[in-house]
Formats: sequence, C-alpha cells, structure tokens
Amino acid sequence: MNADRRGTALKWAAYAAAFLIIYFFSAGIFSRFPICGAVPVIIPAVCALVGTLEGSLPGSIFGTALGLFACLAETGTGGSMILIGMAAGTLSGVLQEKRLRHPMPARLACAFCALCAWELVRVLGVVLFGSADWQTLLRLAGGEALYSFVLAIPAYALLRFVGEKLTVGQ
Repeated sequence: MNADRRGTALKWAAYAAAFLIIYFFSAGIFSRFPICGAVPVIIPAVCALVGTLEGSLPGSIFGTALGLFACLAETGTGGSMILIGMAAGTLSGVLQEKRLRHPMPARLACAFCALCAWELVRVLGVVLFGSADWQTLLRLAGGEALYSFVLAIPAYALLRFVGEKLTVGQ
C-alpha cells in the first residue's frame, strides 16, 4: 500500500517535471520566435493530454493545477485558464475512458480542441471587452493554435513516456 502511494506521488511529480520542461521550451524558447505574430500556448494541450493518459478525475485535477499555474505565471489569462484546464482534462479523460481504437490521433485531437477552446475564449474576451477586429483576431488565434499543436506532438511523446514508465501496478 505504501509503495503504491510512493509510486503515485512519483508519477505525478514526473508529470509536473515534464510539464515544466515543456513549458520552458514553449514559453522560454519558442515564444521568442513568433510565426506570423503567433506565440504558442501549450498549457491547454498538456491538460488534455494528461487527461487522455490518466482519466477524467486526475485530468481535471491536473488541468485545474495547470490553469492556476497559467493564471499566476502568464499575463492576460485571467481565471478562464483554470476553467479551460479543468474542462480539457475532464472531457479528454472521459474520451480516454471510452477505450478508443486509435488512441494517438484521438489524444492529439483532444489537445487541438483544448487549444481551439482557449483561443476562442481569448478572442471572445477581446472582442467583447476590447476594440479589435475579430477577423484579425481569428487569424492570429488560428495561427497560435496550429503553432501550439505542433509543439504538442513532442509534448505528447514526453507525457506518454512518463505515463507508461511510472504507472503504478505494472
């Protein structure tokens, strides 16, 4: 019993360390090289990927924690990232529990949907409370979602490695 707790704690610590590595590359390196003005935001994709790897309850808890991290570490996210992270982790975890036939494309699709949801919330916030052209915002949001999705592919490989190597009970 005690070994299971240590194994579970080690796995979630490894997920957190993997997230920090992914976030370092996303925010520290790739954000310095915007493509057509688009800067990657990887946090919603990581929430969805962990949800698909671990299930809905752990995914929602991890997504909420990452959303809180985003609110504290990044400017302009507000409290919406907490809700997006929780929803991404929960909904993608529900999809994982259906035991899909082709898990990798489904997991990456969940990550892309989470990125699109985050970009949609950002665009709606700026359009409703600011004065910006919504067509330009949508073009920029689409570029950010695609840029972030490209970075989500190696992030998926790292998170899957952590999930497979540190699963309790194997």
